[in-house]
Amino acid sequence: MRKKLKRSIQYLEKLQSWILIIFLIVLTIAVSMQVFNRFVIKVSMPFLQMMIMFCVSWLTFLGASLGIRDELHFGVDIVPNLLTGQAKTYLKLAIYSVILVSVGFLIESGVAFSRLGLVKKSPSTGLPMVITYSSVFVGAVAMLIYVLLRIYRLFRKKKGEKT
Repeated sequence: MRKKLKRSIQYLEKLQSWILIIFLIVLTIAVSMQVFNRFVIKVSMPFLQMMIMFCVSWLTFLGASLGIRDELHFGVDIVPNLLTGQAKTYLKLAIYSVILVSVGFLIESGVAFSRLGLVKKSPSTGLPMVITYSSVFVGAVAMLIYVLLRIYRLFRKKKGEKT
């Protein structure tokens, strides 16, 4: 892999990890505040509800892309463990192909959600919903990058290079 591309991927991974850490911290604080406000003070804060929904959405889709990066996607280990050589490579390629098709649908849905979010506003805060809805598209593009990287590494490994 070229040095520039490798650095770009490393930057993307580091940026994603920091974004996820920040969103997890914000989510923890927002949920704690919401529980305290709702059950102790008996007041609900709509902005906190919007923030919680925002963080959960972004954590879900960015986290899923890191799951693809680390091969944490759903799978059955019995069959791959029985296979060796080219059969195992073809099975991995088939799995990555299914993921690619799924990511394609997610990207298409993400574009539609983002367009909807441009015109839809949160009833409680008045903020545009594109802030939350764009997480589907951004997460799916990150998934696409990671699955293409997996396929690249699969073929590079197949040619005899070490990964």
